[in-house]
Amino acid sequence: MLTVREMNNFAAFAVFAFFAFAVYKTTTEKPSYKEFLPGKRFMLIAGIAVFAAAIFLRVFRFGEIPGGLNQDGAMAAVDAYALAKHGTDRFGMPFPAHFTAWGYGQMSVLLSYITAIFYKFTDMNIITTRLPMLLVSLISLYVFYAFAKESVNKTFALAVLLLVAFNPWHIMQSRWALDCNVFPHFVLLGMYFLYKGLKNRIYLYLSMVFFGLSMFGYGTAFVSIPVLLAGLCVYLLVRKFVKLRDVFICAFVYALFSWPIYAVMIINTLKLKTISLPFVTIPFFGESRRMNDLLPFSPNIPGQLISNIKSFTDIVMLQKDDAAWNTVPGIGTLFLFVVILAIAGIAVFILQILSKNEKKLFSSASAKTAIHLNLIWLAASVFTGCIVNSVNSNRINIVFYPMLFMAAAGMYFLAETCRKQRLGIVLTALLVSASVVFSAQYFGPHGKTLRYYYNEGLDSAVEYAETGGFDHIYITDQTIYGKIPAMNEIMYMFYAKTDALYFQGKADGYSESGEKLLPYSDRYKYIEMSDSDSFNTENSVFIFYVYGDSGKLDEKKYNITIFDYYGVAVLK
Repeated sequence: MLTVREMNNFAAFAVFAFFAFAVYKTTTEKPSYKEFLPGKRFMLIAGIAVFAAAIFLRVFRFGEIPGGLNQDGAMAAVDAYALAKHGTDRFGMPFPAHFTAWGYGQMSVLLSYITAIFYKFTDMNIITTRLPMLLVSLISLYVFYAFAKESVNKTFALAVLLLVAFNPWHIMQSRWALDCNVFPHFVLLGMYFLYKGLKNRIYLYLSMVFFGLSMFGYGTAFVSIPVLLAGLCVYLLVRKFVKLRDVFICAFVYALFSWPIYAVMIINTLKLKTISLPFVTIPFFGESRRMNDLLPFSPNIPGQLISNIKSFTDIVMLQKDDAAWNTVPGIGTLFLFVVILAIAGIAVFILQILSKNEKKLFSSASAKTAIHLNLIWLAASVFTGCIVNSVNSNRINIVFYPMLFMAAAGMYFLAETCRKQRLGIVLTALLVSASVVFSAQYFGPHGKTLRYYYNEGLDSAVEYAETGGFDHIYITDQTIYGKIPAMNEIMYMFYAKTDALYFQGKADGYSESGEKLLPYSDRYKYIEMSDSDSFNTENSVFIFYVYGDSGKLDEKKYNITIFDYYGVAVLK
């Protein structure tokens, strides 16, 4: 029986064969492309069906898969909770432009500020924490469809919708809360309104709002967004779509919304002091190591560049496996045959530029412009892959939307060129079949694997500790990545809904029954297993990591309860 990887490779080979056949047809028959627009009823039914399938794949067992919670997602949530309640991060910094996070490595704030709005009206839990990312993803799904429909036609837009609806990356990133995953969606919104702005200048200026906000979405924005905007600026000026006045207004709007994050970069580069303003704090991070992630700061630039290109090629072009939370083994982020479609789409557009045949597939001015914009977007993404060290799916997520747009161009070319062969139906069936294979893995065996990486069971252990009436709670420093007490602390704070002021020692804490708790630093201790004597006291509980700590506890001495990958021990 074929493995998932072998099926993926076979599908890619089939699409390559389809493309070769379609190119052969164009050289022998010189087809005169006639825009194929199915009836309104068909497009309505097909569009609703695909949207419904897309929503189902993103909301089915939402909150359960992935089970548990990622530590970075927990940190973004805890800081969002503090913002919603006190207007600070968990350390007490008012409205930071960038989060302190782990100290040595900081975190983008955009997703947390969006989440904080939700926390104003709801409690902090798995569902409400992941809901903002889901909603942003679904909005982007429609925006991507609208971009394609307004620039090319409804049939092309349906191809775009199919590709993104059943895309593994888009499905997986929409189901959990990671700060960097909001970044490509805001870039998409910027690109969409920029395109609309070529006819209505208000939208052009609005696009700069989203590009400016995207700077708070992820650290790679420092590389990708300036390069993208510079490329777009040159293109629009050369094509006389905009005037210098428009460029200056756009630059002003972009700077108005993005200046705090640039100020963070300047302060930390020059090692200046933190600047506190009434509405934002520009923090200095003395222990920051983030600059080491960029090629210019590498001690071996040529070697690092080769490594960066290899990482980009492996993740994006060859669709090799990434971390378990980013890809399902053997499937990748896009499906390998979709990468072939994207290459086909780029090749078709280049061939049409060189062709003397007047009948061309993307002949309208709007279609050409949209493809040009996406190619500039794609080029900026490739540049990012070369500059940012050893990219994974998260670091290079800006590339996926332009790749899918060009894949739709390739799919549209094959369907239009081989209409008699019903190749459009064949490709749709292939895409749906691939999505079925992905879903069977993601909601099945891979979902169980994710429980391990998302610290399943810690929520139950925290509930046990918080509702058990214990004075002292000891938490292991052991994690799946080794001894990292800060990781377990941030996870505990999420599940316990720890108030930021209590964490800072500025306010008292109370149990659910209203009893006053010991100060945070006295009540919670994150310790090594070897320090077992510290929790050998009455009215104390120890939360331990099953794989790192179990077997070291004397069952004759403790009452032990196991919750998946975590357990609790109480002195008998």
